[in-house]
Amino acid sequence: LGSWMPTEGTFQGDFSAPECYYCPAGYYGATSDLTEPGQCGQCTRGHFCEMGTTNPEPCPPGRYSPVFGAPSPEFCLPCAPGTYQPLAAQEFCITCPAGSFS
Repeated sequence: LGSWMPTEGTFQGDFSAPECYYCPAGYYGATSDLTEPGQCGQCTRGHFCEMGTTNPEPCPPGRYSPVFGAPSPEFCLPCAPGTYQPLAAQEFCITCPAGSFS
């Protein structure tokens, strides 16, 4: 999981003992038997996917990621002053209600 194996003819080399390649950062491989990098899924908003990820990792509470394909936790941005996010895996922050602040 999280990696793919090239098919014969795709790469030069000895295919008697092929190696598996990790899905690139920003993508994940939740199933086995992948045969090309295009079969890796793009990381969803509110998550990040480091190289070889099998399932997207959620951004923690207080952070968000509005983009697809975030390759690292650095793409989980902190909520701006006056906003908050109590849940993990979110793509936006919520404006603080009247009479409150963050």
